[in-house]
Amino acid sequence: MARKKPRNSFTQKPAQALLILILSASAAMLLPQMAHSQVYDYDKIGRETAAKIPPEVIQSWKDYIRDYPKNLAKYQKDEEELRKKAKEITFSKDIDVNEAIKTYPFLKTNLQSTVDLQKQMAESFKGIKAFPNPEEDFAASVRIAEEFDGKKANIILVHKRGRLNCSPYGCHLDIYLDEGAGFKNAMTYIYEGPIYISRVDGKTVLFFGNPNDKKGKEPERRILKDHKFLLDIPPSPQPEAQGFILWNQIQEEDAKKLGNKDHGDKDQDTAPDTHSPAPAPGNDTIAPPDKDQ
Repeated sequence: MARKKPRNSFTQKPAQALLILILSASAAMLLPQMAHSQVYDYDKIGRETAAKIPPEVIQSWKDYIRDYPKNLAKYQKDEEELRKKAKEITFSKDIDVNEAIKTYPFLKTNLQSTVDLQKQMAESFKGIKAFPNPEEDFAASVRIAEEFDGKKANIILVHKRGRLNCSPYGCHLDIYLDEGAGFKNAMTYIYEGPIYISRVDGKTVLFFGNPNDKKGKEPERRILKDHKFLLDIPPSPQPEAQGFILWNQIQEEDAKKLGNKDHGDKDQDTAPDTHSPAPAPGNDTIAPPDKDQ
């Protein structure tokens, strides 16, 4: 039987070792170049971007920061007055959805979907033991509150009730506003609990929770603005605008560098002289060091 020739002969191993060394050396030369090509000067990029911010925008930021204490004090003063004059909104008892549509025709678009879903669910669950009375189980109702501005109701709150409209987080609430052109939706919310309204100096504010209960949870505050009830929070100490954080960070870095430089110059001017004192006049000799030292 002929003896099999080994796959790797003596002459192949040195060649393989040489090839590995060449490839390793090439990789070592390429890695620094690759790493260098991916290095970005973020400070330079940031400063170039900040330099493009219009001066009038920067001035508006400075004005905002300057006026912040005054604006915060005004907000707190208004908040105190609004809380004092807040009154709880009183809702009606449960009203059948169809009856609510007859009384408030503008609600038909909103409530008709609830009526249709109620019928669909009642039909689907017929004959199921867990729901012996599906029409009652999936019945929907609403509680309605009217708030008057003078003699006319200009805010209507519609709080939907029933299995189809409620969750562990609360029930579906729609708030409608009439500013002269009929009632239109001003807010949709999921909520359960007391609601307070306050009208002061032309402002209309809703508090979701008792605003004067110091032991309770701080209520969410919504202010009527641009036909909507928008979240109303205290003013921020800094402008909430794109570009401000970048611009402000650069200002702080430059101020820090300038402060360090001034501090270094001051230290240099006041640094004690550590050089050996010059010999006194008339005495050219310096005493030799103590042998014990």
